[in-house]
Amino acid sequence: MKKSENKKGFTLAELLIVLAIIAVLTAIAVPVFSLQLEKARVAVDEANARSATSMAQAHYLMTHSNEKSITYYFRMNGNNLEIAYHTAPPSPSAGYAQDESGCKLEASVQAQESFAESDKYSGEPLTVTITADGSGKTVISNSWLDD
Repeated sequence: MKKSENKKGFTLAELLIVLAIIAVLTAIAVPVFSLQLEKARVAVDEANARSATSMAQAHYLMTHSNEKSITYYFRMNGNNLEIAYHTAPPSPSAGYAQDESGCKLEASVQAQESFAESDKYSGEPLTVTITADGSGKTVISNSWLDD
């Protein structure tokens, strides 16, 4: 009798089974990863919206607390969120040596851009409106967070 030869390597069937298992795992993992990526983008947009609300509130209190209603429009400058435009008339900033001319830069073009990273807020400009009523209450509305 002949001795059986020692086989080295994998058969084609074994390789195809491993390839099929990898394909199934990939088909499951990719949609889950994409969903988590979109959730992260929404979280970034909502954090930017909360930051914009804080910026608008601080600017309103420091410079325009006598105005009845102001709408702030925001844009991204690199990685920084900044006020692109606001509807209040320019006035000397309290505690600042310069006036607010920087807040009126290319208002109609720059302020309307949407910098949202998520599909949920895509196409909408980020605006914060602060309205003071006669009773001393201040109402703040955010275009992204207030549905």
